[in-house]
This record gives sequence, C-alpha cells and structure tokens, in this order.
Amino acid sequence: MGRRWTQVVFFMLCLVSCILSAIGSLHSHLHMLVIISIIVAKFAVTLTFLVIYMQAAEIFPTQLRTTGSGFASTVGCGVSIMAPYMIYLGKFNVSLPYLFLAAMSLIGMISTAFLPETLDQSLPETIEEAVQFGQGEKFWSFRPYSYKKEKKEEK
Repeated sequence: MGRRWTQVVFFMLCLVSCILSAIGSLHSHLHMLVIISIIVAKFAVTLTFLVIYMQAAEIFPTQLRTTGSGFASTVGCGVSIMAPYMIYLGKFNVSLPYLFLAAMSLIGMISTAFLPETLDQSLPETIEEAVQFGQGEKFWSFRPYSYKKEKKEEK
C-alpha cells in the first residue's frame, strides 16, 4: 500500500476509534466499546509510529537525513509533553481526552496525505533532489499498482 496511505489508513482507524471511545465514555453501559476502541486506537497509533520513523528516514536527503530524523523525533517528544494535560481534560468532560486524540489523528491524517510516497523510490541524495522528490506524483496514486505497471512496461 505504500508508506503514505498506510499512515493515512491507520490515522483514520485511530480517529474512528477515538470518536467511538468519546461516544462510549458518555454512556456507562458502553464501557466495553470504550475498552475495545482504545485497544484498536493504540494498535493503530503504534503502527503509524513505526511507519512515521521509517518514512522520516527516507524523505530527507542524505545530507540532512540524521538532522531531519532527529528533528522529527524531537517534535514527537515535544508533543508528548501534552499527555498529562490531555488526561486533565477528562476532569471537565470525560470524552474530551478522546476528542483531543481524534483531533490529533485528523491532523496527522491530513498532513500525511500530502507527503510524497517513498516506497520503492530512490532516496534523495542532495537538497535539490529532495525538492524535486515526489513532484510528478499523483495524489491518489497507489504505489504497488503503479510500480507493477512500470515493471511490465520495462520488459
């Protein structure tokens, strides 16, 4: 499926799970929905996290790869500082932490959708190549399909 759409799908799964958790948290008889939704959201976030680190290492040119990956990691750690405050939102309304996580998933999903696909691509070596990286790519491209098509055309 490619790195970009894998992230989008799992961010969307997390978004839906968080919304279901927010709805379930308002009704005491839906506690199993909340538990299952939280487990699914954690699964989706974990997979997204793994793909993000892989793509962060591939998207930056060789000259900036360690700096770019380090910056992405620092931003991720910086955002995680909000975790205690997110839990504190539950004192105002029990569904607010889930809605906050849903909003973060939506932001991640939208921002990831516009990254260039890195699956089966030659990685950029210079800053100039990085600027051109993904320029001719269609937004709705499905990389495994187009990759197989390119291989057939080469033969």
